[in-house]
Amino acid sequence: MKTTITYACGHEGTVQLYSKSIDRDRKKTWLEQNALCPDCQKKQREKETKKALEDTAGLDLPVLKGSRKQIEWARGIRAKKVEEAAIFLDPKLPKEIQEKADKFYHWYISHTDASWWIDHRYDSPKVTARLNRKAWNG
Repeated sequence: MKTTITYACGHEGTVQLYSKSIDRDRKKTWLEQNALCPDCQKKQREKETKKALEDTAGLDLPVLKGSRKQIEWARGIRAKKVEEAAIFLDPKLPKEIQEKADKFYHWYISHTDASWWIDHRYDSPKVTARLNRKAWNG
């Protein structure tokens, strides 16, 4: 069922809602209270990506490989993930952990395939460290 809603950002839009009437009503209420319209979502993502790229500009990250569209998408993802991975550079970590953390961090930021960053966009750096221990800890 198509219905017009007013998103949380104040803009109106038409959405297609499926399922039972009660579920559609719940979804509509949630969208109106929590969701941004597609244009505002896009602007928010662009703003977050721009900030992340600015914050990682001085890190001398390797050039990404892939299609133009993949590279554009992956640059923002990588910038955010590299910021998250900065916890591995904490000088307060115990010496034995600090060496492994540094090794992981450099392995992590060295990925050049845009598709790798896209594939891992939902994984925190900690999860990536655990799941790929053999790759970075040789």
